Amino acid sequence: MHRIAHALNGLLRIGSLPSQDDLAKLHVRGCTTLVNVAGVSLRDIYGVEATAALNLHEYFFSDVFSEPAIPRSDGSEPDYLQIATAEHRHQFSLAVDQLLRAVSSMNSTYLFCRQGVGRAPSVALTALYSLMGGDIRNATALVAEMRPQALITRTSISAAYWYVAHSKR
Repeated sequence: MHRIAHALNGLLRIGSLPSQDDLAKLHVRGCTTLVNVAGVSLRDIYGVEATAALNLHEYFFSDVFSEPAIPRSDGSEPDYLQIATAEHRHQFSLAVDQLLRAVSSMNSTYLFCRQGVGRAPSVALTALYSLMGGDIRNATALVAEMRPQALITRTSISAAYWYVAHSKR
């Protein structure tokens, strides 16, 4: 874990929806890539000019990660495949793919959702799980280190398992 954590130090940041001032600060600090999973378009909020200096990638899927899944009648929790629609799983996969490309290319990346609690940490968890060869405990620990506010739920872990099992990587 330490080798990957060291490599990602300063390369990947996980956070919440940035303000227009935050975008300028990210650019000044060398951030080149934004991965937006907040469910709202930054260009719609701030305009094209505010994001022109950054490589912006936006993906739209429901936040099924911040709340524990409602148990079924037998007491078990449904997995990600049962909760998320096919389109939302596709958007989630695209976000993970983009994050993996950005990190592999050594692009300083800011990954964010609205509050930095559910979607962004779940995308990061999935990418790290994939990079770490299926080590979910260390991937979870690394996300928690990078974003202490992250809420990693069973749905987050189920999404990571689903992605690795179904990705073409």
